[in-house]
Amino acid sequence: MGTESRAPANALKFGDLLVRLKLIGEQDLSDALKVAPQFGLPIGRTLVLTGFLTDEELQLVVELQPLIASQTLSIDKARGAVTALKAKK
Repeated sequence: MGTESRAPANALKFGDLLVRLKLIGEQDLSDALKVAPQFGLPIGRTLVLTGFLTDEELQLVVELQPLIASQTLSIDKARGAVTALKAKK
């Protein structure tokens, strides 16, 4: 048995979290997942390079993901943080 850590069953994949937070659509995620291997980069960075996300949005979701996974923060509250970030622009 390997030493590789496994994500909790309730953990959302990063791309799915972006969709739940309404930062990208399902089709945007699907398109990015198709091109990500060509870039050899994580999906978040690929979404920034293709213009679907800003660096600031990516950073925010990276920070929110463990809080959501640990149920410290709800998806609804996380959406509020995303909305606040977008309002700053």
